[in-house]
Amino acid sequence: MPHKLNLLYDKWDLYGHLPNCLDKNVLEYAIYVYPKLRQEGLQNTKDDTSFWTDGYGFKYNELTHRTYLGEKTLGPGFNMWTNELGFTYSVDGFNPINYLESKNIRNWIYPIEPFGHLHHSLNFDLNRKERISFFDYIPPEIIQDINDGKGKILINYAHEGWVGDFLLKSYYMGVQDAKINPNNVVMLINDTNIKKKLNGFFQRHPMFSTRQMPKLINYCYYVIQSGAFFRFTPNMQINSEDYFLNKKFKFLSLNRRLNEHRLILLANLYNEIKDSSSISFDKTMITNDANELLQNKELLEKYNNLPNNSFIDTTELNSTNGYRHDASEPFKESLISIVTETSFFHQNDFISEKTWKPLWHFQPFIVVGRPYTLKYLKQLGYKTFDWLFDERYDEIENDMDRMDFIINEIKKVNSYTLEELNIKIKEHFSDLEHNHNTLLAYGESRLFWEKELIKILNNPFNFDCYDLLNKKYISYEKTI
Repeated sequence: MPHKLNLLYDKWDLYGHLPNCLDKNVLEYAIYVYPKLRQEGLQNTKDDTSFWTDGYGFKYNELTHRTYLGEKTLGPGFNMWTNELGFTYSVDGFNPINYLESKNIRNWIYPIEPFGHLHHSLNFDLNRKERISFFDYIPPEIIQDINDGKGKILINYAHEGWVGDFLLKSYYMGVQDAKINPNNVVMLINDTNIKKKLNGFFQRHPMFSTRQMPKLINYCYYVIQSGAFFRFTPNMQINSEDYFLNKKFKFLSLNRRLNEHRLILLANLYNEIKDSSSISFDKTMITNDANELLQNKELLEKYNNLPNNSFIDTTELNSTNGYRHDASEPFKESLISIVTETSFFHQNDFISEKTWKPLWHFQPFIVVGRPYTLKYLKQLGYKTFDWLFDERYDEIENDMDRMDFIINEIKKVNSYTLEELNIKIKEHFSDLEHNHNTLLAYGESRLFWEKELIKILNNPFNFDCYDLLNKKYISYEKTI
C-alpha cells in the first residue's frame, strides 16, 4: 500500500507551488507583490540569509510568509495553510507535482485549502458581495481527469470547526454545480458530533440525495494536535502525595476572549467562586456577540459588577493562545479546571487545547462547551469525572438548560472544602494519570495517524463518512 501522496498543484512560481483555487486577489498578490517584497526583504537581511524581513522588521522564512498570503490581502479571517495540508511529521510523504507530471501518474490528489472559515471561500461571505466558490477556480481539464478517475479532490477543513447545514449544503451544491463526480471528492472535517449532524441534515433537507453527497473524513485534527504537549512541554512524573502540597484554589478558569458563554458563566458565578478560584479574563476583549447579550438588563447588571479584568500569570491575554503559551503554575496551584471551550452556542464542535491542558496537568474538569464532548472524549479512551460532577450536562442539547446545569454543578462542588476535594481527587488520581498518559500516547502516535490518513486518501473512497480516530464508517440514515 503506497505511503506517498501525489499532490497536484496547477500554479507554480519561482519559489514553488501555490495553493490551489486561490481567490483572484490572493493570486495577484502572490504573483506580483510577494516576489517584490521577498526580494526587498532579502536585500535588507544581513544576519541570516535564510530569513527575510518585511517593512516592519518581522522575520519570515518562505513557509511562514506564504502561509499568510490570504491574510495579507483579504484580512485576518482569510488565513490559509500551505504547510502540506497541516501535516507536521509526514511532509516527506508528499510529492508535489504539476499538471504535465500528472499525465504520467494514475493516482493523485488535488488539494484545496479554504481561507479560514469556509464561508470566506465557498458560496458567499458576509463582508464581500460577490459569489465565492473555490470550485470555480479548478481548471476544466483537471475536473475532466477527476471525473475519469485519474485523481481526486481533497478539501482540507480539518483545522476549522463550524460544521453545520451551511457547510454541508455548500459542499454538496459546490460539487454538483461544478459537475464533479462526488465519489472522487472528500473533505477533511473536525467535528465530534458529525454523525448526528449528517443524519439531521438529510432529515431537514430531503431534496438532497445521500448517494450524491461527496465524501467526508472526520480527521479531528485538534485531537491529533493534542500531541503538541508532547513537543512543547516536558513530560511530568507526578507523585500523588507531592501533587497536592501546593494547592491553593478549588477552581482554575482560563478565559481569554470574553464571548457569549464565558460572559454568562462569569456573570453568574464569579462572585460566588472568586475567593476559592484562579480566574483570568479581560473585559476589553469582549466579542460583538457577547456585547449584544448585554441588552438584557439583568445580565448587564451582573456584568457591571465584575472587575474590569482578572489576571493569573500574564496581562497579555490578547497574545496568549495555543500550546506555546502554556503556563504550568496555575494548574499546580488549583485542583479542578472549568474549561470554557471555543464554542458553546454555535455548532463549532471540536475539542481544543483548552481541554487538553487539564488532561496533561492531571486535573479533573467540567466542560462549558458543546454537548457530547465528554462522550467523544470517552470514545478516544479518556476517563471523565462522574465521581465529581453530575455529567448528564453533556447530553443536554438546549444551550441555556445545559448552562444552568453546569453552573449549578460548579456551585455544588464549590460547597466542598479544599480538604474534602483533595481527598476526593486523591481517591481517583489513577484516572488523572491515565488521562495524562493517554494524551501522551496520542502525541507519540501522531505520525501513525497521519500515515493512516495518507493510506485512505490513496485508495478509492468507498465510504460515505469515515471517522479516522474511531476507525468507524458512518452511514446516513436516509437514502434517496
